[in-house]
Amino acid sequence: MWPNKLVQDTMLMAHNLNENRSVRLKNLTWDHFPEFGGYEDLIESKMDKTVDMRKVELQIVSDYCCADTDMTWRLAWETHANAPDDSVRLMRDLQIPQAVCFARMEQNGILV
Repeated sequence: MWPNKLVQDTMLMAHNLNENRSVRLKNLTWDHFPEFGGYEDLIESKMDKTVDMRKVELQIVSDYCCADTDMTWRLAWETHANAPDDSVRLMRDLQIPQAVCFARMEQNGILV
């Protein structure tokens, strides 16, 4: 299943805005929303890293997934709103179509 139209990619936009900075969600959260920085530590502290995620209590996994989704959504809006027009065009016209193409290639067995 493929989206009809992919209009935003938080990692691509973060890279366009500062190619020398990590685009990991945890780092971007600290950069753009320091009041939420470290949210993952509160959740990860309740999990044993060696345990299969399928064996972790559902509420803990749910909290973690909700926090990740919330930060991704906030970052998408934040980075897009503050991006110069040329960065938005680069992502929209070149990088997003290219990323979709690469994903389809990999899905069909081509290592990209």
